[in-house]
Amino acid sequence: MIPESELAAMEARWAPTSEIGRLVIEVRRLQAVVGAAKSLSVDDAGRIMHDSWSRTKRLQGFHHPDEAGRRDTMPCLKCHADLVPWEALPEHQRDINRHAFDAVFLELERRINEAASG
Repeated sequence: MIPESELAAMEARWAPTSEIGRLVIEVRRLQAVVGAAKSLSVDDAGRIMHDSWSRTKRLQGFHHPDEAGRRDTMPCLKCHADLVPWEALPEHQRDINRHAFDAVFLELERRINEAASG
């Protein structure tokens, strides 16, 4: 990560309208994103991933088997057992969600370093 003082000096030297100035602004933005991501706990990241996945699935018409309103034991094609609140999610599934963000974070860091090295 490039120190803020170095970014400020680079930004002052090159106008934001120049290519380097725009690059400095982009590096600063990406560093802020990574900084915010680093401040998340692993559980926070997992909860965010699960909540996002749950919203998407529900928008696609999926529901938990208990919400299907069926009396037989066969779930319908739109049933998904993991459509529960984070607290009710099985531990192994929580672990998957906790670490789903790891690859995204590494890629953001790689891109920041790539942009910073020019």
